[in-house]
Amino acid sequence: MFIKLKFFMKKSLTYLAVFALPVLAFAQEQSASGLITKFGALLSQLVPLLIGLAVVIFLFGVLRFIFSGDNDEKRKSGAWFMAYGILGLFVMVSIWGLVSFLGESLGIEGGDVADIPGLPTIEVEVVN
Repeated sequence: MFIKLKFFMKKSLTYLAVFALPVLAFAQEQSASGLITKFGALLSQLVPLLIGLAVVIFLFGVLRFIFSGDNDEKRKSGAWFMAYGILGLFVMVSIWGLVSFLGESLGIEGGDVADIPGLPTIEVEVVN
């Protein structure tokens, strides 16, 4: 199971590099600070996606654990996915909080926060 996850991570990082490097290459920034700003903006949009991926991995583990029935191997696999999903969420949110705490303690102002999409809303007008 670990070999499959290792292959998945290598494949995911390869796709990320393929799609992210052209963004950095064609950024048309002449200074290093502009390039760092672009890279920071890319990372700020990547964090919510990684957190979402960790939630999906956790939920996949829950479903695999529930629907495995009497198959102990699948139950162990589901428990493994749940554990690593929770561990991934914990690590990412902890680092995010630590960076925020250190930034506020040192007086470093953060840049723009990535807009996290929400659920669509419907406005209803009530007529009496």
